[in-house]
Amino acid sequence: MSIHSHREFQNVILQNLGFHPIKGKHCTRFTNNNRPEDGTFVLYERPGLYSLAAADYTAAAPFSLKFECRETLLRFGSFYYGKTSFDIEGITAHTSSPASFLVREEKMKGRQFWNAGQKCGGIEFALHPAFLKQLNTIDPLTSVLDSLSKNRTYHSLPPAVVTTLHQLFRMIQKDSLTPLMLEGSLFQCMGMITESMEQGALRIPEAMPAVYLGKKKITFDEFDLLAIQQAKQILTENLANAPTIAQLGKQVFLNEQKLKAGFSMCFHMTIGCYLKECRMAKAAALLTATNLSVREIGQAVGYASCASFIKAFRSHYKKTPQAFRFTDADSSHEK
Repeated sequence: MSIHSHREFQNVILQNLGFHPIKGKHCTRFTNNNRPEDGTFVLYERPGLYSLAAADYTAAAPFSLKFECRETLLRFGSFYYGKTSFDIEGITAHTSSPASFLVREEKMKGRQFWNAGQKCGGIEFALHPAFLKQLNTIDPLTSVLDSLSKNRTYHSLPPAVVTTLHQLFRMIQKDSLTPLMLEGSLFQCMGMITESMEQGALRIPEAMPAVYLGKKKITFDEFDLLAIQQAKQILTENLANAPTIAQLGKQVFLNEQKLKAGFSMCFHMTIGCYLKECRMAKAAALLTATNLSVREIGQAVGYASCASFIKAFRSHYKKTPQAFRFTDADSSHEK
């Protein structure tokens, strides 16, 4: 049997998982009553316009689906964990790994495979032409979506869209997402995607920036560069509780190697150096503009102990925080 629509594709996956629907106030949750540990699949939809699906499940047995979808869809989302295998007509890749994605599908044909014990987690919007037509009446800028190459998957999204999707995923897990919140988030995402496209974020540049690590060449597209900018912003705004490089990479959907290499390429310093520069600059400002104690300032810029903060500050400014505070105060009086 060949599958001809996205909704039919979802239904057959759920059948193979042994999942059954439970109608809720705003959505339908699917689970295996006999094996609740296999997870859930949650679906919000406005038939003919769009759907939002959030998956967090494990396949108990192997299966595959053949499809020949006749509809046109715009899909975007984030694939958080798991790895799927597929054989799709006109596409050379045969696997997909965790990443964010955007694709305009037209008459997709192929087969997808699931292995026993395979875990899958992620969230995606699927938008029908009728909804995109409505968007165009609100903002003609959305016509830029027509320039997307059909059946080509762009493996990145604007960082702010990735963040919004993650927030939606968490709300779905807590069963706190309402239709109005969902639709507002969808409009917000579409605005950010179309704005990024208008700025050329999905254009394939003649020469993408690249760095070499030994003999390995690492190239960066526009969304990679946006992700690196977002990583910088996250660090700047979270000095007191900065994420590790691994955590930062997960937040912006870049692997650690690419994040570190790209950060150094863009800002000419390592992530560690940038974080220290920001911490020292903020510490200096707090010393001169507030009456906070040295310990409080150290904690405010991310140092667990007063001793480690004093050591880092002295290394950077060649004087202790207390000496810096009094020197600056004396200089101010002289002026």
